[in-house]
Amino acid sequence: LDIANSSKTVSLVIGDIRSYELFSAWISKITKISEIFIYTNKSTFIKIPKFYRETIEKYSIDLKFAEEDNEYNNFCTIKNVERGIHKFLKLNRAIYHWKQIWINNYVETVFTLRSDIGFLNPFLLENAIKNGFKYHVNKGEIIARSDLIYAFNINDIDVFYNFLDKIFSFYLTEDWIKYPFKPIHPNYIIQSKGGVRIEWNQYPIKYI
Repeated sequence: LDIANSSKTVSLVIGDIRSYELFSAWISKITKISEIFIYTNKSTFIKIPKFYRETIEKYSIDLKFAEEDNEYNNFCTIKNVERGIHKFLKLNRAIYHWKQIWINNYVETVFTLRSDIGFLNPFLLENAIKNGFKYHVNKGEIIARSDLIYAFNINDIDVFYNFLDKIFSFYLTEDWIKYPFKPIHPNYIIQSKGGVRIEWNQYPIKYI
């Protein structure tokens, strides 16, 4: 079904485009049920072969590069951002650029994904995208699995936009410096409107 004009879910790719051959094929199909927005790194995107690069550009509503975002670069410089925080900064900047468009288009759910998500149970995933993650994502309820997938209600978008500030109240503190690979403090995940970690390969039958 081509229901692009009544899509309930917007799909947001943040970070490098991985497995570009399969992703370009998947994006051409998923565009029928979801509008695609991409916030990525130009330095890696230009290395993708032209055919796949043009396909990705064709099927995405908008595509922005971190290197061309002055606020992104300024933040990295001022905060001395290390690897692991960039994904939250990219999410923050993506929301800044496209929040009003999503609201104006009556989007219900924002689905952020890595470009290799199409490998994981595509039929279940695409059905969830088409239905706006009905019964699984509501205001105050998110789906999260590590850095692979987030789905959250549009009414919680400011929570995710401000999530970066919460990270930096923990990031580069004494605990972080002592244990530099320690993940973001779990209290912030728990407090982010009821985060839920899922086993996507068995979704939705088995989840915690």
